[in-house]
Amino acid sequence: EDLGEDETTLIATVRNLRKILTECLLEIRDGDNPDLFTMDDLFCHLQFGANNVEDAVVIQDLIKELWKESSNVDLRSRIDNGIADLLDGKHESALDTFSTIVTSDPLYGEAWNKKATVH
Repeated sequence: EDLGEDETTLIATVRNLRKILTECLLEIRDGDNPDLFTMDDLFCHLQFGANNVEDAVVIQDLIKELWKESSNVDLRSRIDNGIADLLDGKHESALDTFSTIVTSDPLYGEAWNKKATVH
């Protein structure tokens, strides 16, 4: 279904939200904003402050998302696709994806981690 101009507005809004969320997640991961919590805060909370398994899983999932985050939306999407391939048992495809990512951005640590996981 074509939403006309509403569709264009919706797409622009989603892209803008994605940009804002990415900036926030990278600031948390990289410790660039003292007003936000840090990765160390998350690890301490995971170790000492999680009151139950559900809380621990939420914190663990947030940490995973922070490590996967990239300022390059295309690479971020590709790492998710590679992880999906890995989970589906498509190891060769996953390895190709992660290899392409680390060639594009050798500093993308989580892509190196996932590449090593495939091996």
